Amino acid sequence: LDFERLDKAMIVKVNTSEFELEPALKLIPKNYLSALEGYKLQGKSAVKLNYIRDQQKEAYINVDFDLKKGYIKSKDLPFDMNETSLKGSYSNGKQRTDASTEIKLNNIQFTANGELVQANAAIQGLENPTLITDFNTQMQLSEIEKWGYKHDFKSLIGDAQIKGTYKGKIGLKNKVTYDFVMSEKTADLTIDNLSLHSDEQSPQLSNAKLSLKLIDDNVNISAFNGTLAKENKIKFVGGIE
Repeated sequence: LDFERLDKAMIVKVNTSEFELEPALKLIPKNYLSALEGYKLQGKSAVKLNYIRDQQKEAYINVDFDLKKGYIKSKDLPFDMNETSLKGSYSNGKQRTDASTEIKLNNIQFTANGELVQANAAIQGLENPTLITDFNTQMQLSEIEKWGYKHDFKSLIGDAQIKGTYKGKIGLKNKVTYDFVMSEKTADLTIDNLSLHSDEQSPQLSNAKLSLKLIDDNVNISAFNGTLAKENKIKFVGGIE
């Protein structure tokens, strides 16, 4: 702890050793943690804090922190984040308002549903934060429902590689699904060994490879090849022009 008193300012600096996150959060007033309401956080962290109280209405706050062996769970997340690590910073900015507040999270790594996820992120504002992130991961399509995605296929199998970006709200004021639709997002998706069967009346796709790019609500397919079932039956009722 370092304390300095000037004519028109008070400066406080705090450096901590590594500590357990969960019991430490219980010591912080709840109004400072409103954005984390509904989240369960565990892990080890260390903090460096600069606090400057001067003639402005609000104090200037800057915090550098890290997280090791973290665990994050929330009812708003379709998966748990295990073995989470990151390096981050918090600042309420020159204006010292919610609009100028920013949290930066670098070198994020965690496992979800047994898959490694790597990302960088920035969070702007706390009352209704905007998330800006880039990420890459992989998943087995046979387990896609564990990630919160539903489908009506009879079977869906494949090895997916995903790189993406996201800029938008994160479901604190609206539903997560609404904020996701309204966000700016891109994704490069490559699927190997794709097998898809929609129903008994449709041919089954197998041994396929698919490459596509998602930009907001538009999908561009750059490559797609595979094998349909050698034999299929089609029943048609209607007219064709």
